[in-house]
Amino acid sequence: MKRRRFSRRAFILTVAAGVESAQAAAQAISCGAPPPAKPHRIKGGESFAPLPLPVTPLRRTERKRPPAPPVLIAKLQYGKERTATAPDGRTYTYLDWKSDPADAAKLLQFAGPKLGIRYRHQLVGPDIETLDPRENPILYVTGHHRFEAPPGSHERIRDYVLAGGTVLGDACCGSPPFVEGFMEFIKQAFPQRRFAPLPADHGLYRAFYTTDEVTYQEGATVVKKAAPEIFGVEIGCRAGVLFTRHDLSCGWDGHVHDRGARIEPFDAMRLGTNLLSYMLANQELGRFLVASKSYYEKGGGAGDRFVLGQLIHDGDWDPDPSAVANLLKATETESSIDVRFVRHEIDAAKDNLYDAPFIYMTGHHDFAFREPEVVNLRDYLTNGGFLLADACCSRKAFDQAFRRELQRVFPDRPLEPIDPADPFFSCLHKIKNVRFTLRGEAAPPELLGIRVDGAYAVVYSPSDLGNGWEGVEHPFVDGIAQADSLEIGMNAIMYALTH
Repeated sequence: MKRRRFSRRAFILTVAAGVESAQAAAQAISCGAPPPAKPHRIKGGESFAPLPLPVTPLRRTERKRPPAPPVLIAKLQYGKERTATAPDGRTYTYLDWKSDPADAAKLLQFAGPKLGIRYRHQLVGPDIETLDPRENPILYVTGHHRFEAPPGSHERIRDYVLAGGTVLGDACCGSPPFVEGFMEFIKQAFPQRRFAPLPADHGLYRAFYTTDEVTYQEGATVVKKAAPEIFGVEIGCRAGVLFTRHDLSCGWDGHVHDRGARIEPFDAMRLGTNLLSYMLANQELGRFLVASKSYYEKGGGAGDRFVLGQLIHDGDWDPDPSAVANLLKATETESSIDVRFVRHEIDAAKDNLYDAPFIYMTGHHDFAFREPEVVNLRDYLTNGGFLLADACCSRKAFDQAFRRELQRVFPDRPLEPIDPADPFFSCLHKIKNVRFTLRGEAAPPELLGIRVDGAYAVVYSPSDLGNGWEGVEHPFVDGIAQADSLEIGMNAIMYALTH
């Protein structure tokens, strides 16, 4: 007898249609009951006919299994088994993390051919102490109920991310209890780091598909198009934690329902592909950032000391921890000046700025100078100090903040383009054109500056320099390429020493 196939999607839609309470919709606890088991419809005694003895069945030739692809996504199993009642009165048990059992597999199946990759997922238990980001690059966490992690998980998650792994969180059905619990967990795991929506110009939103907007559904009737919202915790220039408050997993699993807050399946797949593309592309950067680098001076006792100060502020002031070390090393190698290079962290409100004849400033986010910083920077820059600044990852938020805050320092001296014939472009290296990492084209650098007594006291690049100094690829960032960014940085140091 030919068996009828049961449509899980149809069942879930039927269950969802029976949910009438708005409060229940907001506090959704599962994606619905599993379909009832089908009767076997096999009569007693039915079986395969026995083989006549003593004949031995022929052994079929079996093909060898190809080796399994490497693991990309480790889906976290956690929490206890729960009981719920379906609208038809059936009682069923479920595991919260398993509400969308095929989400990871179907996302990989969709994204694999597009990205040219072949990976698989696996399940991991709540004890993640031995989870290695080299073997499990992505730890995927989803659910409806408030996320309650086992004791000690904060430290283990932090170590996993700092070692190069990525945590991907998804609030199934947009469940408020899960959102609250997961966000609280991440804030406790990374108390000193910003956990906020990634800006619209973040590379993740263009990692494969350009996703300026997606289709959201909230409840049974509200459908709208809006910009995607992905929260992130950035480790250097890499987002090591990614989290969506709007359900993606139901879209990956291929089912819809009229409750909760979610992104519709077509856009969920496209955004999921971007997430995988971004996380894969940043694996090397994640491993690179594990090793902290410091500048070591050969023959440290020779010459005078040249202090390079890096300005502290609240807009993510040190996103490229190896950048300055590499710049100082290159300057020592390629110039004939006999100095000892030293890097200091500078708080413009407290520290003596005159200890550093050269100050570097970068960042990702919006920031604001305190009034003492404004006064001290103005005094420093009008009396021989020098400031080199760039927008890390070419971020618009930092660019806008820097222009605004510098206007507070110099109300009557606007930033102006630096003439290509200015000595800045030839004091060590002759710079005419630079290459941009995403555009791949060569063009004159777009540097801006402020003059004091005829010489530049401020030089600013809206395009990223520090990523190039680090010497490792920063995917999806259109900054100035490594060799050219180093030449600009070395010229800035030489200009500050000679002017």
